[in-house]
Amino acid sequence: MDTRSPKYTPTGLSTEEIIALGDFPAYDILTGVPNPSPFKEFNPLTAVTRPYRPLRWNYHQTMSLTKMEPDWWLEIDKTYPSMIAERQKLFRLHGNKSQPPLHILLNNVPEDFAIVLRNEVDGMYYMRAGVICSSLGWNVSTKLGLQLRDIHGSIPDYKEKMQFSMDRYFSKMPTNAPIQRGSWGLEVGCPLFMPPGDPHEKLREVQSPDLKIEDCNLRVDWQTLRRMPLSGAIVFNFTALFTPVTEFRDEPKIPALLIKILREGKRSLMEYKNTWHVEHMVLPALEEWAREQVEKGVVKADWEVATLDESPYFEGWEEKWRRAQGY
Repeated sequence: MDTRSPKYTPTGLSTEEIIALGDFPAYDILTGVPNPSPFKEFNPLTAVTRPYRPLRWNYHQTMSLTKMEPDWWLEIDKTYPSMIAERQKLFRLHGNKSQPPLHILLNNVPEDFAIVLRNEVDGMYYMRAGVICSSLGWNVSTKLGLQLRDIHGSIPDYKEKMQFSMDRYFSKMPTNAPIQRGSWGLEVGCPLFMPPGDPHEKLREVQSPDLKIEDCNLRVDWQTLRRMPLSGAIVFNFTALFTPVTEFRDEPKIPALLIKILREGKRSLMEYKNTWHVEHMVLPALEEWAREQVEKGVVKADWEVATLDESPYFEGWEEKWRRAQGY
């Protein structure tokens, strides 16, 4: 008699039952999430990611979730070869803080992945695996095994305003409704990975008089979450996208919106974002561009600053995005 304890997935299926079921349908049929449609205009030599500007006003801490667009789950652009090379270099330096089963993602997909699973004892979700090459101030080893509330413990207002809704959302999230969201920050250069103690952190402690506006970039971490059908795991993936702040000059309302957030955003949130080190260069430039847009009639002088209707983009974004790729 086989006395080995049966093993079960978090969804209650035993490994024996899964084997007995045989081959499963394709992922899109099993989950209800459609496969991406062909993008015949795509050229990997000129492709650029869509211009995400996840800026909101009033600015307060929320999950800011929207329905994921399956056609754009993983975006590949002209930086693909250099990005994969940089990820491999980072892994060689910090690889003992990643998990081996995810190496295929590391070497082929220019995005980071983390997997959270429900603990059957307390019903909460914990980070169980990940390959992370683009985190700022943390790495896999500092988050692995932690509950959601502990992973996000340093975020202002998380416990008071988000913890309950986040736990509830993860417990109820269906397989056929993946979601997306974006977070942002302002950086000197393009720091992809900055573990605790990294020398780049020193740049955040001063407002350098030698800083140029051309050196300032918007970093957007564009994120998606989806539930796996058998394990019940939630797969969280994100990519770090860098955009020169100078791009905002011809993007309607973006300068005024960012000024509003930087000047009037809740102090605890802005201190967490740590934008102070570039504000002495960014704010004067944004003010100049905001005036230009009003003078040119691009933005009405009496426009009341608010989250854009096109969020997370801006008016005319698709034309600019296509023009950057030559079509």
